[in-house]
Amino acid sequence: MAEMEPIENQVKRDRIAASKRPDRSGFGNLNSTIDGKHFYANSGLISVDNNETVVIGIPNIGERDILLCVNPFFSTFHYDNMTLKIKNNGSIIYQAVFDVQKGDYHKVMRYIIPANTSLEITLENATSSPLDVGVSCYGDYL
Repeated sequence: MAEMEPIENQVKRDRIAASKRPDRSGFGNLNSTIDGKHFYANSGLISVDNNETVVIGIPNIGERDILLCVNPFFSTFHYDNMTLKIKNNGSIIYQAVFDVQKGDYHKVMRYIIPANTSLEITLENATSSPLDVGVSCYGDYL
């Protein structure tokens, strides 16, 4: 049976990998907490119209599985519907249409994402009028 690598080494490797990712507007990284047990990624406010827009894009989550929690947020209560997609390695693992006016997006979505895979979260407005939206993610390394 192979020995487990110390958590400190795993955290250090994940931080080095995160620092080498391109930092583009609208893209987040998994940012480890000081203890190395948890992470977060925030998109910030992004203007989204009727084109599918990437709000979180992480090419490789690192060398550990994660428990991902996703919270979408909207800066305005408008009458438009927003489509949220969560993709792992390009495959949609969650898709929902939220009625922003009703506020039916106030639930946390949780998923286990395997190590060394990509994560992408997109939003799309039902109409061409832009809305300021975003996604906040957090979770645990498994």
